Amino acid sequence: MSITHYDPLSTSLRMFEDAVSHLMSEPRSPRPWSPAVDIFETENEIVLRADLPDVELSDIDVRIENQ
Repeated sequence: MSITHYDPLSTSLRMFEDAVSHLMSEPRSPRPWSPAVDIFETENEIVLRADLPDVELSDIDVRIENQ
């Protein structure tokens, strides 16, 4: 009969390495980007203000549908 040495730290370390390896191998889905927006109504208009860093005014297209 052979004697097997048990090292609980080694087992814990292997479990940790397996978990980290699993996390690193999973593809991450990108989060959809949505800007910070403030919408309010005045007496004569509806105002939409959005925080759009690094976006050119010419790249913005606002449409209102189903009025």
